[in-house]
Amino acid sequence: TALVKEAASIELISGGDQTGRTETQLYSYIEVIVKDANGDPFPGAMVHLSVTEGSVPDNGVTNFKGEVSTSWTLGPTEGTQTLTITAFKSDGTTPLTGSPLIVNATATGPVAEFIQVNFQGGDDQTGKANTPLLKPIIIKVYATGGLDFEGETVYFEVTEGSVSQASAITDADGLASVTWTLGPTVGTQTLTVTCYKADGTTHLANSPLLVNATAEAGNETGTVTDVDGNVYQTVKIGEQWWMAENLIVTHFADGTAITKVTGDTDWKNLGLADKAYCFENNNDDSEYGAFYTRSAALNGDGSSTSDPSGIQGVCPDGWHIPSMAEWNVLIPNRFNNTLLKEPGTTHWLAPNIANNETGFTALGGGFRSGYSGQFLSLKEEGQWWASEIRPNYPHQAYGFSIGYSLGAAFQLYSIALDNGLSIRCVKD
Repeated sequence: TALVKEAASIELISGGDQTGRTETQLYSYIEVIVKDANGDPFPGAMVHLSVTEGSVPDNGVTNFKGEVSTSWTLGPTEGTQTLTITAFKSDGTTPLTGSPLIVNATATGPVAEFIQVNFQGGDDQTGKANTPLLKPIIIKVYATGGLDFEGETVYFEVTEGSVSQASAITDADGLASVTWTLGPTVGTQTLTVTCYKADGTTHLANSPLLVNATAEAGNETGTVTDVDGNVYQTVKIGEQWWMAENLIVTHFADGTAITKVTGDTDWKNLGLADKAYCFENNNDDSEYGAFYTRSAALNGDGSSTSDPSGIQGVCPDGWHIPSMAEWNVLIPNRFNNTLLKEPGTTHWLAPNIANNETGFTALGGGFRSGYSGQFLSLKEEGQWWASEIRPNYPHQAYGFSIGYSLGAAFQLYSIALDNGLSIRCVKD
């Protein structure tokens, strides 16, 4: 007759001697194993659970590995709490070797102590010098018992460059984040993350935490001055030199004044060949620059279908309105333009995924409608003139738009000439 195997012993695998908050589930499960007399795992054994306070699930049955695990929510009393695990042989009365198994846990007060800080994301990035890194630096603070700790102050300090905030408070998930703008030095740069215990002097485990990033050489920069004496930042992107700011000039290159139009109805009534400008929302100090009709941009009559990229128009001497070909060199991948936009939500709606690595610093100024005379799409997109008239459609021109969402860019094929768009000039 074959010998029937029987459960013989029970032992703890893991989960003993944990620390956690009162009335909170412990971070790790308590795991035990039941074995037969030969030391092999014994499945199907009933394991009974009881606690001095708090709660555990119902009794468990060992799986095919002879194991059973349980969560444990501590009771309200601070100090040592006890979980008793019992298992019996088939007669239901003879305890297994090791039974009852006693597991202790330490319950702390409602506010657990923060003990450890770790990376959650954003380390070991590479970016351009003097440019924000594309991903934020995310830090996680753990409390006793491995729980997330809310309300801990995390301090950020860099050897050069800057951070979006010198300190941050962890949220309900124990997370704090910061945007890091690299400094001018090419090579490794370091961000130091510091966290302290409640006494304000004792460091958490892993604090100070060092975050490294690699800075690559940034694009060459310069300036250019328009006929009104306005000075613009410029940047070399690839082989092209671009203005890094929207145009605000109020005279043509020959010194003739451009007509300023403010009223919605007045703008709506402009003809397709009218040369006019305005500032975003009629604010002369607008950070978004000025809007120009297409005829003002090129200082032409709007009738040419040839490529007039050599026409100076409103651009400074030696610069011109970019052609579609020049825009396409700047924006070869129209589905990812994080490198062209100013980061943050000052001039863009959220989410604005951008780090302006090129230095182009596109802003979401929107545009002015020739149909209604209204200012539209502020912070949603930026629109800029290209030099060409649409073939076979002499009252429509080309341009480019960059949106706030995921950095997408679009070629604009049918812009009415009386729309008001921003201008970025490119060097001859």
